[in-house]
Amino acid sequence: MAGNEPDRLRSEKLEATLSDIAASGVLGTGRRRMALLRYLIEQELAGRGEQIKAYSIAVDVLGRGEDFDPSTDSIVRTEIGRLRDALHLFYADRQGSGHVQIEIPKGTYRPRLQVSEPTPVHPAARYRPPRRVLLAGAALLLLAAGGLRLATLIADTGAPASRPGGEFIRIAVSPIRATGTQPDVSRLAFGLRAELVTDLSAFPWIVVVSGTSADAVDADYDLRVQLQWTGARLQASSVLTERPAQAVIWTNRQDIDAALGPIEAVQHEVATTLVERLATRHGIAPDLARSTAARRSNADLDAFMCFMGIYAYWDVPSDERHAALRDCLQSAVARFPEYGEAWAALGFLYMDEARQGRNPRPGRDAWQDAGAAISNGLVYAPLRQPTLNAAMVFNMERPDRDLDAFRRYGDRLVELFPRHTLSLATYGSKLAEFGGQWDEGLELVDLALQLDPQPPSWYFLPGALDAVAFRDTDAALQAVVPLSSQTSKPELVVKLLAAARTGDRAAMDVARALLREQGLDGAEDVANYLRNRRYHPDLEAALLDYVSILSRD
Repeated sequence: MAGNEPDRLRSEKLEATLSDIAASGVLGTGRRRMALLRYLIEQELAGRGEQIKAYSIAVDVLGRGEDFDPSTDSIVRTEIGRLRDALHLFYADRQGSGHVQIEIPKGTYRPRLQVSEPTPVHPAARYRPPRRVLLAGAALLLLAAGGLRLATLIADTGAPASRPGGEFIRIAVSPIRATGTQPDVSRLAFGLRAELVTDLSAFPWIVVVSGTSADAVDADYDLRVQLQWTGARLQASSVLTERPAQAVIWTNRQDIDAALGPIEAVQHEVATTLVERLATRHGIAPDLARSTAARRSNADLDAFMCFMGIYAYWDVPSDERHAALRDCLQSAVARFPEYGEAWAALGFLYMDEARQGRNPRPGRDAWQDAGAAISNGLVYAPLRQPTLNAAMVFNMERPDRDLDAFRRYGDRLVELFPRHTLSLATYGSKLAEFGGQWDEGLELVDLALQLDPQPPSWYFLPGALDAVAFRDTDAALQAVVPLSSQTSKPELVVKLLAAARTGDRAAMDVARALLREQGLDGAEDVANYLRNRRYHPDLEAALLDYVSILSRD
């Protein structure tokens, strides 16, 4: 450490510098790099700088086991290199800023810290952020600084996090308009919109809203895409307009062969170009506008179209869709065993076979099949949203629940897709319902509800379960109102129990009739269903207490 200033470097100036580094976005949206930086500084300030080795970094910070071997595992060199580059980027335009200067010289893991005096800046030269600056500031990026989870940030700020130094960008993405002679064009349009929303949600300065919602009037931009599939040709047209004048600022039109390679290339080009245009338009740093990884499915168009069906199934699950999609995906992975996302989607369907009782296959262990399929997904498509989502859910709900793996995949999912409402809602609901982490889980779900003006009804289920199990009667009745599914067993069960709490016989009769159509006939069936769900013990016990009311009815 340069100089003799350990006391000063422990002061508020160092903490302010670390906070500014986290909020700048140079470390990305995860927590690993900030944790690494803090570890190096703490070791230096404690007089242990000379003892910082690759092994201690790997074990103490990066989660490697005691058998870590730096000669065969390059994670420490990679992360130190990325941290070094991030620090260079942070200080590049902050010379004379008064920040503590943190440097990691090449060839060492030991940080060098110096204090620079601030250089006066004429007021006219200072950056003025746009007028609509959110209170949240760079709250999402502060995940790294304080070890906070995404869920806790909304409670403090009351608003979604924004891009560093200014406002977030809200894009209304309309459902893709599908025309043409091919019957599968609607499936393709639905799936591609879901994937476009996922790709855009990977950028913490972008908020995606539904283009059909009244709330979309608050959007900054409208994105409309149209597909026309006629014979062997596919036309894709994209238009981005700026509100409120609806001025066209970007268009893209492609006429391609209706084949997998061209479709994936256009899909990647649209997302990448759109993000780069918006970043340039709003002065966003290039590292915050880096393109997402292009997909390479290693399959053919038929297998790809089969996989696209998982998005419609997630939107409206049913036994009929489950059976057809499971058969289709089994055929797809048999022909293309390296199709990772198809494996992950198949694993999800196997899970629904086990946990929802959808189309059971005689003589098969659905949980075992799900685990094998998801493992293949993690090998061939480890960073895609369907894979991480399936792995997260599987490790929470499988018979031998693995909470550490659940957290690992959930954290990774939110790190890579911080604005993706499906990921946020899924992670939050599992944390609450199965992990008993109600505050953290419900805050994640609340964030998903804030970001999605037209959420599916199951987004409201965790809050309804909490209200029915642990809140007063009025809260329970209010919480079940948004549950609109006529086929979802969890939603129908919680509506039945809410009605049982109040003695609302008419509502009980409606819920019972719908549950009977789903194979749950009577209080004992409902009780067995709840036990098989394997909710957190406190939640299960509370719900079973209300089932006893049904038994007496």
